[in-house]
Amino acid sequence: MERNGNGTAMDTLAQRTPVKDVADIFWEVCKDMEIESFIDVGTGLTGVVGLHYWQKKGIKRKYALDIFKIRDLPSGWEPIIMDARRMAESFPPKSIDIVQACDFIEHLTKEDGLKWLQDCEAIARKAILIFTPIGFVDNKPGENLYPDNPHQKHLSGWTYEEFEKLGFKTAKDDPQNMWRKKAIIAWKIL
Repeated sequence: MERNGNGTAMDTLAQRTPVKDVADIFWEVCKDMEIESFIDVGTGLTGVVGLHYWQKKGIKRKYALDIFKIRDLPSGWEPIIMDARRMAESFPPKSIDIVQACDFIEHLTKEDGLKWLQDCEAIARKAILIFTPIGFVDNKPGENLYPDNPHQKHLSGWTYEEFEKLGFKTAKDDPQNMWRKKAIIAWKIL
């Protein structure tokens, strides 16, 4: 226990409960899986979320997909510039072990997002990992880190309940989840 300035013991939540980021939670979900293929959707200029974890796995086929630009990634990652709504045309059924999408699905309309999730289930063999803001968060091109990217506008908002109805587990009740009040961390094991 820490002591404050007058010597009184302080018990902080951070001391009792270590926090986990989205990458930590996804790693917990997948760390024991044998993963031969992995695709990160919406990679963009920020890179693959949890790259340090995925590099440990010795994954043979690693893809980074974005409609606009992809930052330089370590050797072995294949960048793919394409509209993710067409993934199912490029990847055969059950051809990818893990499909991960962080800060992506909110850039699709609700209808396109639901269809894209079906496509993910079609191509994924083991798991789908999603990270997205809770509810609709307005974000217009020019008001973000990448103002030259015309695809940055948010078109939909999502809730924990929507993902749970679709069969996803969520980290909404995990006290260690540092995002639980701002963003949804959801996964579906197939």
